[in-house]
Amino acid sequence: METTPLPALTSTTVNIPRLALDAANELDEIVHGRLDHSESAKKLANLLKHSFSNGKTSKALTVKSGTVAVFCNALENLQLGSNVKDFNEVISAALGYAKKLNATKSTQGDVTKLEEAKTFCIALAKAAAGYRESVIGAQARNRWR
Repeated sequence: METTPLPALTSTTVNIPRLALDAANELDEIVHGRLDHSESAKKLANLLKHSFSNGKTSKALTVKSGTVAVFCNALENLQLGSNVKDFNEVISAALGYAKKLNATKSTQGDVTKLEEAKTFCIALAKAAAGYRESVIGAQARNRWR
């Protein structure tokens, strides 16, 4: 019995920008006490974990360049003044955001953590949309498809 592999952050079959925006919206609902948890944020967290770790140690990673580009673009859009220079820092930042995205109503008291996760989701949606548009636009046009 084969399981379907999780998509990567650069997937064109999963609408990553939509998923990230849904996650941001649900996290906002958690902040305001209208939701207990965010399914979209949980899916996005799993996608981030899969994209950057795939269950392997950092020495055995094969992260796609598009994944790194999308994630780093999102980090730059956050304008937090972070100056990530090492690939291990990129991985730990991605896994850190994945952890923040697994928010529930119990973390509602920590509004800053939820707000950071929400802001990251918005930045990730913009970065993923730009990547998706460039990939789809760069594909060769086949008039028989």
